[in-house]
Amino acid sequence: MRHLRLASRSTHTGSMPGNAAARIVDALCRHTSLALVASLLFFYSLASHAAYDISSPPAQLTWSGAAAPASANVSVIRFEDTRLYRLDSSGTPIQIFESHFADVDSLSGSTPSTIGNLPQAFDRLGNPITLNQPVGLTQTSAIAPGETLFVVVDQPLLAASAFGTRSDGRQILAVTLSVDDAGSVSDYIIALVETAPGSNTYAGYLPDSASTPLPSGAGITLRYEIYGDVADADTAAAPWNISAAEISAAQASRFALVGLPPAPPSRSLFLTKEALRSSAAQGELAPYRLRLSNTGNVTETNVVITDTLPVGLKLRTNSVRRDGKKLTADIAADGRTLRFDVGDMAAGDEIQIEYVVDVTVTTQPGDVVNTALAEADSGSRSNQAQATLRIERAFNNDRAFLMGRVIIGECGDRSGAGKANVRLFMEDGRSIITDDQGRWHFEGIKPGTHVVQIDSDSLGPRY
Repeated sequence: MRHLRLASRSTHTGSMPGNAAARIVDALCRHTSLALVASLLFFYSLASHAAYDISSPPAQLTWSGAAAPASANVSVIRFEDTRLYRLDSSGTPIQIFESHFADVDSLSGSTPSTIGNLPQAFDRLGNPITLNQPVGLTQTSAIAPGETLFVVVDQPLLAASAFGTRSDGRQILAVTLSVDDAGSVSDYIIALVETAPGSNTYAGYLPDSASTPLPSGAGITLRYEIYGDVADADTAAAPWNISAAEISAAQASRFALVGLPPAPPSRSLFLTKEALRSSAAQGELAPYRLRLSNTGNVTETNVVITDTLPVGLKLRTNSVRRDGKKLTADIAADGRTLRFDVGDMAAGDEIQIEYVVDVTVTTQPGDVVNTALAEADSGSRSNQAQATLRIERAFNNDRAFLMGRVIIGECGDRSGAGKANVRLFMEDGRSIITDDQGRWHFEGIKPGTHVVQIDSDSLGPRY
């Protein structure tokens, strides 16, 4: 994992010359871009800006009409709106031109100049990025290994000497990107190119390449240099008195991870339920098992499983076990809704709950389904788990069967031969064909009066 930090640089620690102090006083009187620090700091900037910080020991400040010289610690802060981006086809289109390395003298007050082309830019999948056109970018705190980092500086308030013009006539601004790989630091000075004439927005990029490696786990810092004095005419309209909290927030927004970003909080409870026998009859016992897993990457607190039994099934309260240990279930007034308090589940945890139910006489034969759902304080909910149990009828307890034989002969003569392939119907529409001895039967007959009738067409023309 590589860490990226956008921070301030260039600190002046010597005594501040008188003309600098005078400019500070003048700036304060006219709400310009400089700031005086005594016991409180007064900053100017937009909240999302960040740049370099020049500090000094106490300075003597004088101005016309003052009763006596004033002494204060001085901090000069200047900010440019600087953001870090990665490629995103659905992001904001920003014009990105093929760019260059910049000469080291570009950062010492000399007019910036270029000295060589930057390597090819690639996306995180290793595909080359086509430049010299608007490119979809999204502000980022992370880039993947092999991915290109984009830098955009908007409306920089700098001395005229901070800007240069390259051979194609486009205006450029030089910045330094420092790559710190476990204490081994490499500096790359690149040229940011104005996105359009007069836009005062400068954009550039640093690819991961053989000549500009961005090792996994390295930190990247965007450095600021002392470009020179800003003309008073430029600073007069600058905002002022920006709070320290806003400045801190602006600086904090420049810290990011380079490499695959950390996984965002993921909440996922997964629940399964199974009947440990496929069928049961009234009066028998049926065991069930619940398994709950926290497949997310955060701890879920106060997890509860709600399990709803089918009509006719009744929990044996002393049968409940969690991972082999006794657990008490809360049973609602309806006798069917069970609540199991699981408690906290760390990421990756799994628990198992088993219990036994009685299949009472009120349970209807056929398939019965019970459902369960897990929920946590965070609002995370599991899938709805289900288990099906087949309820069988006890032998001959409420069903009967009819049987008989179709015989060729006089009425009442039971000694005649059986007639095969005769169709018989019941009043409910069911039908049956006699076997080669004329025998037939119907199963699952409910108590009551029933009618069985021969289909005369199946007897043949002789009968």
